[in-house]
Amino acid sequence: MATMAAFNPNLVRAALHNGQETPGGGPWRNKDRVSERARPSLIASFNGGFRFDHKPGGYVTEGKVVRKLREGYATFGIRADGTSTVGVWGEDMIDDGSWVSLRQNLPPLVRGGEIVFHTYDKVDWGKDYDDKLFNFRSAVCRRTDGLMMFVAVGDVSISMLAETMVLLSCDTAMEMDINGTWPYFAVYENFGKADRRGRVIDTRMGDPNRHLNKSTKDFIALFDPATLPTGAVR
Repeated sequence: MATMAAFNPNLVRAALHNGQETPGGGPWRNKDRVSERARPSLIASFNGGFRFDHKPGGYVTEGKVVRKLREGYATFGIRADGTSTVGVWGEDMIDDGSWVSLRQNLPPLVRGGEIVFHTYDKVDWGKDYDDKLFNFRSAVCRRTDGLMMFVAVGDVSISMLAETMVLLSCDTAMEMDINGTWPYFAVYENFGKADRRGRVIDTRMGDPNRHLNKSTKDFIALFDPATLPTGAVR
C-alpha cells in the first residue's frame, strides 16, 4: 500500500530541522522540534534520510558541512527563499550560493522519469531490522508537473519503490528513511494557533506529534510563508 502527499514548493517554506542524534551536534537554529515561534505557521512535516552510520551522502545546513556532499547523489535542497527541490548534485544542482540546506541519502531512484537505481553498483538501499529486502520505505521526488511529492509504501523492495515513483509521475526521486515508523508525514490542526496537534497520513507512521516533541532524526517542516515570522526558521 502506498500513501502520498504532494505540495507546491513555491507556495510553502521548507526548513530542515536537525535531530538529537542525526545530525546531533549544533547549536542549531532549526532544532529537534518545531519552535514555538514557528508553530502557528506549520503546515506539514516529513522524515529525512538514513542515520549517518548507514553511510548516506552529504548533509549541509545553517552554514555547516556536517557531511561532505557527494557528486551524483540525489539531493533534497532548500534555497534561501524557502523553496525546495530534488535533483542530482553536480548535475542539475550545483554550489551556486543559493542553498541553505542540502540533504543527501543515496543515488537517485528515478531520473528523467526513468528507473535508474540499478545502474549504481554496490549501493546498500537498506534492509529492515531482520535483514529483509521487503520493508516500509519512503521517498521524495520532484514530479514532471513541478510539484514535490512524499511517498511511503510497504512492504516493498527498492525496485518496487522505484516503480511506484515512476507511476506517480516523478521526474527525479530519492529514497529517504525506511523501516518501522520512520517513514512519516504529518499535517497539523489549529493553524494559526500556538497549540498544534499532528495527524499522520498513514497509521503505520506512529506518533503524530513527533516533530512537535524531540526528534532523534532530522526532518523537513513546511510552513506558510505569509504568516511565518521573519527569522523563525533558517
